[in-house]
Amino acid sequence: MTHTISAIDRLLTYAEPALTRSAPHLPSSLWQRSFALLAELITLLNERNGFFAFEKALHIFPATASTGTQPGYDLIEWNSERLWKKEFPEEVQRLLCFAEDAFGCQWALREDHICKFDPETGEATRFADNFEDWARQIVENARIETGWPLSQQWRRTHGELPAKSRMNPKRLFILGGSFALENLFAIDAAEGMRFRGEIARQIRDLPNGTKIKIVLE
Repeated sequence: MTHTISAIDRLLTYAEPALTRSAPHLPSSLWQRSFALLAELITLLNERNGFFAFEKALHIFPATASTGTQPGYDLIEWNSERLWKKEFPEEVQRLLCFAEDAFGCQWALREDHICKFDPETGEATRFADNFEDWARQIVENARIETGWPLSQQWRRTHGELPAKSRMNPKRLFILGGSFALENLFAIDAAEGMRFRGEIARQIRDLPNGTKIKIVLE
C-alpha cells in the first residue's frame, strides 16, 4: 500500500527546530474573528511552534502563551496594530500574518483563505485555499516563493541575520530594484514593514509608469 506524504509533512522536512518549546496558544479574541483556517494554523504550530526553513528564507511565527519566550517576534506581537500594521490600510490590519519570506512579504489568514501580502504595494492577493495547498506551493516553488537562494548567499557572505531581521531592498523591487545581494540590507522586520508602508501609501493609487518622488516622514 502506497503512503502519500502530505505537503505539510514535506515542508517540515526542510524545517529547522521549533523556535519555542511552548505549546501554541492564541487569545480568545482571535478565535472570535472570522478566520476559517485558524484551526489549521494551530495544527501546523502543534507540529512545530514557529520555525525557519529553506536557509532561513521562510519564517513561521510561533504562537506562545506570552511574548518574550523566544528571541524573535511571535504571532501576537507581530500582528499588533502598534508594531507596523498602522502604516497600511485597514484591510491589512484585519489580516493575521503567520509567515514571511526572505524579504518580509507576508502570508496571512484572510476570511476563508490564505493570502500573500506585498508590503511594497500594500496589496494582498489570494494564495491558497488551505494549509495543504499553501505548503504544496511553498515546497514546489521554494526558490521563487521564499527567496532562499539569496538567503543562502547572504548567510555565506554576511553570516546569520539577527533574530528579528529580514532582508530588504535598498532600491525597492517595485521601483526597479534587482533581486541581487548588492541590493539588499538587513533591517529589523517591523521597521522594514513600517518604511515600506509609507511608500505604499504614496504610490497606492498612481498609474503604472508614473514618475515618483519618495518623501520620508
